[in-house]
Amino acid sequence: MPTSSANLYPSPKYLKDQAYEQIKRDILSGQLASGVLLSERSLAERLQLGKAPIRDAINRLRQENYLSVAPQMGIMVKPLTPKDVADTFEARVIIEPQIVKRLAGHLTPSHRSILEANLEQQKSCIDRGQATEFVKWDVEFHMALVRAHGNADLVRMMERICERTFQVISSAFDGSVTALSPAFKAHKSIFTAILRGDASSAEVRMNKHITRTRDLKAPVDSNPNE
Repeated sequence: MPTSSANLYPSPKYLKDQAYEQIKRDILSGQLASGVLLSERSLAERLQLGKAPIRDAINRLRQENYLSVAPQMGIMVKPLTPKDVADTFEARVIIEPQIVKRLAGHLTPSHRSILEANLEQQKSCIDRGQATEFVKWDVEFHMALVRAHGNADLVRMMERICERTFQVISSAFDGSVTALSPAFKAHKSIFTAILRGDASSAEVRMNKHITRTRDLKAPVDSNPNE
């Protein structure tokens, strides 16, 4: 059962993992903005950690294409490009409608409880005006569906895709709670279709929901060479 806060990242055991998870979280949420020069020292001070775990985290995030490191320049959060956004949503449109189509009529009681609790948290976030927290539960809703499907390879793939989705939504979102209601209603309608065993409706509703999210048109780097 989910806790009171959407836990997209488990508590890391080692300092290097703690540094990696926190820096990634700050990148995805927009707290570390793209295009701003960073350094090992500034990140170490920000996280109150030594340079060794920070250096390890930087290398991992550079390999994952979240950071760029240039000699004589420093460390920079890589901006989202139009291709980044297009690739993310193309993958989602291919994968997620098929997942809910296959889940229709086959949701286990435990996964049903997880999704119901998630929807309750989404509603609570809207009622309390907690827009940022809502976005976390939004992304977790989609991951919960993938976990319910049970394909471990898809879970690993979707973890990366959902992280990028969170980054896109965070960069586009203006903080307005009213903008969240359509997403919540879409989630409820998808969940209801799954419970009814209506595979066609679940598939269509998920496709429309992903398309609408894509059309939020996140601010991205318009460099045509990217």
